[in-house]
Amino acid sequence: MADNSFIDNSGFVISERHLIRQTTFEGKTSQGLVVEKNGKQFFLKRLREEYLDKNDYRTLFRKEFELGSEIHHENIVKYYSLTDEPDECSIKMEYVAGQTLAQRLGSDPDYFLSRRNIDKFFIQLLNALGSLHRRHVVYSDLKPENIILTQVGNDVKLIDLGFCFTDAYSATAGKTDRYAAPEHADIDAIDITTDIYCVGQIINTIKSHTSSAVPKVYYKIARRCINSDKSRRYQSTDEIIRAITARKRTIRRSLAIVVTSVLLFLGVRILFSIESFVFWWDALEIIPKMNIDYDIEDRSIYYKILSETDRTCTVVGASSTPNGSINIMSQVKTAGITYDVVAISDEAFQYYENIKAIYIPEGIKTIGENSFKGCMKIATISLPNTIKKLGVGAFNACKGVKNIKLSSSLTEISRQCFVGCSIESLYIPEGVERIGFDAFAKSDRLIEVYLPSSLKVIDRGVFYECKLLREITIPAAVTEIGEYAFYEDAALTDIYNLSPTPQIVTAIVDHPERITLHVPAEAVEAYSHTHHWRDMRIVPIE
Repeated sequence: MADNSFIDNSGFVISERHLIRQTTFEGKTSQGLVVEKNGKQFFLKRLREEYLDKNDYRTLFRKEFELGSEIHHENIVKYYSLTDEPDECSIKMEYVAGQTLAQRLGSDPDYFLSRRNIDKFFIQLLNALGSLHRRHVVYSDLKPENIILTQVGNDVKLIDLGFCFTDAYSATAGKTDRYAAPEHADIDAIDITTDIYCVGQIINTIKSHTSSAVPKVYYKIARRCINSDKSRRYQSTDEIIRAITARKRTIRRSLAIVVTSVLLFLGVRILFSIESFVFWWDALEIIPKMNIDYDIEDRSIYYKILSETDRTCTVVGASSTPNGSINIMSQVKTAGITYDVVAISDEAFQYYENIKAIYIPEGIKTIGENSFKGCMKIATISLPNTIKKLGVGAFNACKGVKNIKLSSSLTEISRQCFVGCSIESLYIPEGVERIGFDAFAKSDRLIEVYLPSSLKVIDRGVFYECKLLREITIPAAVTEIGEYAFYEDAALTDIYNLSPTPQIVTAIVDHPERITLHVPAEAVEAYSHTHHWRDMRIVPIE
């Protein structure tokens, strides 16, 4: 089956082209190397010499690169280039330091006993699979050896797209018997539920390795995933995410009803003047927003009708936060009429400090200003690709956020949108042209940033006080960079500026003498005569 160990264990050797570090990736038909160039590490997957004249194997490499280069998702390994020459067939891709799921289950199986850890793992895995499914691609060979948990952050990276199933490459779909769905032997029967079957088998594998029970909801999810009748499985990865995030109501909800009745009886104004009562009420995670104007209530979420003609509505708040989760519906009904949910209004969940998880469905197009501001316990933000606009400060001061998946429909990241989040790796999708000022400021755990080639403007203070950020690559299309863009980034040492023309900038870093500026070779002289850039150590990009 697929060769897929990315784990690095040995020393350096020198080649004519690169500084290369040999790895344990030695498969039957291919081998892997870690390539280090200009201080960056890449993974090089190479077809073995004895298979270079086998067109079937070259086809697999071409297929893998073709798929990988078209898919840009933070939980799928990035593909950069393909060399397809008579004496060399190789793919250069992102190097991922970490452990495969199989290795993690051997070294630390109880990692998944934490509800937070297992939720994060499966939500990221399901988002990655969902990204493939939306492109009509079935991963096909999902197994623990093809899933990496990164060394920093324990984030999911799905690797090895060589055995994916698509219409163009149906004959090269792969499987591993232990995880394969019953229908896998029939090419015509493979669809996205084939991957969902594998998800159930992975849950069972995790269960079998842990010393005690994983959260009970995963037993139910696994049973439905591995149903031999495809029609009775979950029909999308979003359905499984909803099952994970939509927790059952507990006795706390019942207690909230009792307390609310008491409040009505005794008088809200009197009780809320007692500081100790307010503290107790807040501790129960049931403080509702008062005086919300709404038309529909569904599962404790309030919706306001926007248009009777278009049958659309917006989310305006919640009556409570059961078990710390918010599960927004894609459609709601009232008086027998169904309305599509298309937006989340300004300040809808502002300072709902006890929200721990949110599910935002496909169909939402707009998230309003400060809509989740101050929701400090949210760990993961996964935005569907239908979202076209994020309001100012939408996730400002969400300190607990460690994982962000942005919509591929965005053209702008609004100002102050993610100030103070705890993300470690940031992937901004292609299509985004502007990042508003202070958008990711004070993200003090941010280490890695990917900016898209479509980006044109980096506003003032976008990465201000990101103290762990070591390097940044500025795409060639960027024409404007605002002051303080990288100010007080104490670890920043390297800026790769791909623009052939120096941008006119003021103080974008506070210690330019510490920065090595990498620019196109033909632009070195121009940068050396341009204000602020000239104060850095300028070297050509090789």
